[in-house]
Amino acid sequence: MIHGGGMPTDEATCPDRALPAYFLVGDRNPLHALAVALRDYFTGCHQDVVWDLVRRGDHDREDRALTTKKAVAILDWVADHARAK
Repeated sequence: MIHGGGMPTDEATCPDRALPAYFLVGDRNPLHALAVALRDYFTGCHQDVVWDLVRRGDHDREDRALTTKKAVAILDWVADHARAK
């Protein structure tokens, strides 16, 4: 689960196992472009990706978007998409 940011990998190759990723990111986060690059990497590697965009979301809005209900839904998603060993 990537909340609010992310850093793209320097790797040119894709992981050899499933590596699902859930993003909860705001489009006004100063580092939003880095999260987009990381998402694009996962998508390009055919990983299971959820892009949950907080519109007009800076750091504060990203934090406020992570309500208890949202957190439980994300944790359920993570449990259902456990990465392969």
